[in-house]
Amino acid sequence: MPPRRAIKPGYPVKRKRRPAITRAVTEIDHKNVTLLRRYLNEFSGIQGRRKFGNAPVTQRMLAQAIKRARHLALLPFTER
Repeated sequence: MPPRRAIKPGYPVKRKRRPAITRAVTEIDHKNVTLLRRYLNEFSGIQGRRKFGNAPVTQRMLAQAIKRARHLALLPFTER
């Protein structure tokens, strides 16, 4: 079996964004709605960590903060 190619020829490579939340952060405030909205898609779903370049620990903290903000009605569950 031939080795897999990392990049398909002809497709531009999309660079990852730098994470807005550093790894030094120990907790993400669930009341900071402007920061949390940046990590939601157009249907209010949580974006994957690969798109924004977050570390797995940071992504879990971010998801927990978004869920807390939804239960406090600071963020919508869906926008359809």
